[in-house]
Order: sequence, then C-alpha cells, then structure tokens
Amino acid sequence: MAGWVYHRPSSLREAANLLLRYGAGARLLAGGTDLLVQMKEKKVQVDHVISLRGVDGGGTISDTGLGGLSIGAKVTVGALEESTLINSRLPGLAQAASLIGSRQVRNLGTLGGNLCNAAPSADLAPILIAMESVVVIYTLSGERRLPLEDFFLGPSLTVLGPGELMLGVEVPLPGQSSAAGYQKHSIRKAVDIALVGVAAALTMGPAGLEKVRLVLGAVAPKPVRAVEAESILTGSGLSDREIEAAASAAARECNPITDLRASEGYRREMVRVLTARLLSQLRKKFA
Repeated sequence: MAGWVYHRPSSLREAANLLLRYGAGARLLAGGTDLLVQMKEKKVQVDHVISLRGVDGGGTISDTGLGGLSIGAKVTVGALEESTLINSRLPGLAQAASLIGSRQVRNLGTLGGNLCNAAPSADLAPILIAMESVVVIYTLSGERRLPLEDFFLGPSLTVLGPGELMLGVEVPLPGQSSAAGYQKHSIRKAVDIALVGVAAALTMGPAGLEKVRLVLGAVAPKPVRAVEAESILTGSGLSDREIEAAASAAARECNPITDLRASEGYRREMVRVLTARLLSQLRKKFA
C-alpha cells in the first residue's frame, strides 16, 4: 500500500478540486472498508487518497419536511441499523443494513461507500432502489439529483463525473398500507457478501397491490428491476399462486454468472426462493 499521497480537505469544494486535479488516480476515503481492502490486495491503483474526515456534514439522518428522509453519504451502516428514525419510518432499510458484514464493518462502512463502490452485490442498493430513493450529487456548479436506479452503470461504475461526490440519498416515506424488505443469501450468512439479494417495496390498495417494486442484486452487472414479476403482482392479493408466479418470473429476468462462489443455475434458483420468501413475509404485514 506504499506510494500514495494522503489528502485531508476541509470542504466539499476542496475535495472536488482534488478529484479534478488527480483524476483516475484519486479515491475518496470515508469508512475505508472497501477501498483499503482493494488497495491492500492491489485490485485498484491509487495514487491519491482524499479523506472526507475533515469535511463537515454528510453524517446525519433528517426529515426533509417534504415526506421523506435525507440520509447523508457519511452515515454509517451501523447508524442505519440502529437509528430510531430509520427503524420507525423505514424499517426495511434498517433490516437490510443489519445484514451487512460484521459489527466492526457496519460501524465503519458508510452509505456512500456502499453505493459508490458500485459492487453488484451491494446490500443497500436494492432496498433503496425499491423505495424509490433519489441520490443527491455535489458538483462545483451546484447539486444535481437523479433516481438511484439510474446511478449505477456497471461493476464499479456510476454516473459520477470528474469532481463529483455523492452527498446522500433522499428516501420517500411509505404510506400506511406499504411494506418493504430485503433478503440475501450468502455462504457465511451476514458476514459474507451476497450471492443473491432481493428487495421489494409494496403498497396495497382496496383492489390489490397498487404499487410493486422488486429489485434484484448480485445477479446482474448492476441492481435490476424484475419488471415482469412486478407486472404479475400489480393488482394481485399476494396469493400463494401469484407469489410463485412472480418468483419464477424474477428468476427468468436476472442475468447471473457462474464463478467460484456459485453457479448461474444456483443463483437463479435462489432468486426464486428468496423472492417467494420475501413476498410471503411482507404479505403478513397486510393481514
């Protein structure tokens, strides 16, 4: 890990200018649970490490006043898991955060790091996309916003341009007849990265499900919506037959790979199993 220069800017503007100056050889450091491991294993070439420790802001969870919560990029995964505000207003997000790594990793790793690393297996991305989150991005000319669904381009690739930083995400608050959750399958339970992740956000109306968002992780180059499965569930009452049909559709819609950790066929079957399991659990919230 020798041969790199450490920078500690005191403002977002200074951090953005450092990113512009050093380009592809620069990386932001918040919790370091991804970056430092990648550097140690020589998976990335880093010449300049830009710490965000001295930059004010980004570490809070607050009510936007517009029917949502604002979560700063420097909020730790552990804070998401334990926050009273998140547990009361967005329990599905708190549940997903609790499944990430070990306690030590959750206490260091940040929301921004989990999302900006853009790993296909990132646990927070599917649940936040399912909940229609918006990502807030800092640029030297101001802020810009876009759906988190559009933030990811592929493994380790996001829409962040030169000199841009993620400020955080804004998550709309669900209505009373809504439920959301996340399921993952990994070799060593929560300690390991996901082989498969499935998130769902549902809103029930008088005639059945009015809104359905089903997002799959670790089974494509980036998190993907299972749109056929969503269509099957829309207007349904979440019967066993409808759940099984949607789970089978989700398994068809994903695009998993075969590697040392699991085969394509195994991942596809686990998408079916986890989707059915998650939908059955969420159905209980509408009983």
